[in-house]
Amino acid sequence: MAATAAIESLYNIKLRKEEEDEDLFQGSPQQLIDCIKLHPTKQDAQGCYAYSTRKAFRWIINNGGIVSEAHYPYMGRRGEPREITEVVPKMKINSFRRIYHDSDDVNSILLHHPITGVIRATMEFRSLEDEIYYGPEDVNTLLDINTPSHAVLVVGFGEHNEQKYWIIKNSWGERWKDHGYGKISQNIVNTIQGPRRLIERLSYPIIEGQNQ
Repeated sequence: MAATAAIESLYNIKLRKEEEDEDLFQGSPQQLIDCIKLHPTKQDAQGCYAYSTRKAFRWIINNGGIVSEAHYPYMGRRGEPREITEVVPKMKINSFRRIYHDSDDVNSILLHHPITGVIRATMEFRSLEDEIYYGPEDVNTLLDINTPSHAVLVVGFGEHNEQKYWIIKNSWGERWKDHGYGKISQNIVNTIQGPRRLIERLSYPIIEGQNQ
């Protein structure tokens, strides 16, 4: 869902600039769920199928875009790909970029692009309230293969008491955190395998005519 959310955010920003009365476009995550080829073991205990957002971006590029939620409604489970015979609007992207830089570069990119990222869905992350998330009590939980990876949309950044954080939009509904949004520390945590950030595998889509 993070890949779809990133693209529709870009489209809706562009529509607001070009057409004040244009309805906001809501992309179909179900089309990705149904159509992207997945390994049969890539399903976690919650029934979520894991695939990289970059793989989703590639599928959207290769298939000429993604249709709207109205034309391919969300079902909450993986199904057979549906054939769409009529001509319908699609969200298209030209390319995408992966981010390898430090937090300052990420913040600069966020001024123009929402960014997809992956976070390990620890128990502390799942039960997050109003505080900034600094990681699990045992940071090595981040390395546990039983701790599922979860894609999120990074939409902004801020600072509180000299602690920098990123603002994320989650796909777990408005009951999670602050109406579906949360704050994730930009700090680096030190695990037994070395330093890492809480949000990794950052990338963002690019649409035609947009600054990269």
